[in-house]
Amino acid sequence: MPDIIDLPGNLSIGDRNDPQLIATTRSGGVTLSGIEQIISPLTQRWVWSVNIRIRREDQARSLRVVLAQLQGRYNYLRTSICDRYRVSRREMGATPISGRGVPHSDGAYFSDDTGYRLAGGTAPLVASAAAGSSQIILDTSIPLVPGTFFSINSWLYVIDSIEDPIDLDNPGTQRVVNVSPPLRQAVSTDDEVNFDAECLWRLAADDTGTLPLKAGRLGNVVLDLVEPVGR
Repeated sequence: MPDIIDLPGNLSIGDRNDPQLIATTRSGGVTLSGIEQIISPLTQRWVWSVNIRIRREDQARSLRVVLAQLQGRYNYLRTSICDRYRVSRREMGATPISGRGVPHSDGAYFSDDTGYRLAGGTAPLVASAAAGSSQIILDTSIPLVPGTFFSINSWLYVIDSIEDPIDLDNPGTQRVVNVSPPLRQAVSTDDEVNFDAECLWRLAADDTGTLPLKAGRLGNVVLDLVEPVGR
């Protein structure tokens, strides 16, 4: 059973590509007349490439530990995708507060001088859905927009379209959300949709993560990652 390895906090993802849902198609080849028949089982898998800058000793050592623990393609790496196009906390209705957090109603903070955390960007599912379904049902004030990433139980999805009822402003209105890829596993009302998507990944190759060093000290490591569909 593979273990889950969390990306340490001192390893921050800098440059990256947008997670891409790659279809698995096959071709029998192109005929002399230029006709090509594409065959597809209609399955897809997420791929992602991230760049992590190594500038300090603790970062280099953390990278060594992560790569050792991953054991090539065997174990899973868990990290947020850090999507800059996700629904912001301001759009969710949270009030921007200093890094100390939200204070009590009288303006005071806790004894350690911190306040309450801001909105986390999660929403409960209204109904259960079977694995392979392309629809989920939500009732949330979070603005839902096609093209938005989210995760459920560390599986990554993207909103394709939203089927809204006529009276969208009526409290308790449920929204049918069409998603890709189809649900990797069954979901229930105990599960939450996380709009700050957190996902599990597997290294694309056993030797992924080579760190070229300038002057033996500074470097950038590129991690090519794929979705472990069969987990």
